[in-house]
Amino acid sequence: MTDSESLNNPQNCWKDFLAGSHLAFSQLFKSHYNALFQYARRQYGREEPAHECVQQLFYQLWVGRKNISEVSHVKAYLFKALRSSIQKEKQYHHRFLHLDAHVQPISFSHEEIIVDDETNEIRKKKIATSLNNLPKRQREVLYLKYYENLSYQQIAEILGMNYQSVVNSVFRAIQRLREEDELKHLVLYSLMLPGLFCLYWSLLIQ
Repeated sequence: MTDSESLNNPQNCWKDFLAGSHLAFSQLFKSHYNALFQYARRQYGREEPAHECVQQLFYQLWVGRKNISEVSHVKAYLFKALRSSIQKEKQYHHRFLHLDAHVQPISFSHEEIIVDDETNEIRKKKIATSLNNLPKRQREVLYLKYYENLSYQQIAEILGMNYQSVVNSVFRAIQRLREEDELKHLVLYSLMLPGLFCLYWSLLIQ
């Protein structure tokens, strides 16, 4: 296997990173940075702390690589590590600084929802509001499932839940959204981001 083929394989790239390859580490950074940043940005609500958090994560991965073992799914491991870092920061601010860490539940913005009529802000806001009215755990599960295409088992590992609880959370969220007749109607006229498109097809066919 050539170096290029190895780097394009997440598991091989991870092994090379653990062995100290700067090239493999750079590939991991480039491959996963944006997805991790988007996840962090949704929780901080701002770009600067999200960038800092992800950059700190990769720094800690590099300096601590000798104590890290092989993983079954690189993306899920990185999301779990990032989520743990965010939670620790929130706990630190609350316990020692008596301040909120500006970490919020996953949220969806109407600005990222594309509809056939770009001027129809009411329609986009309705979709985003319906998603944001879900319990915070259901929002996070839907985001990881439909935006990041992670499996139920991978989501369970990231959130520290058991497999069936993740399945139940997705089911309950979809059932709750399906109860909104107006929301289901919007799907027929909307062209959305891939994640939301898959989610709303789930609303229609289940």
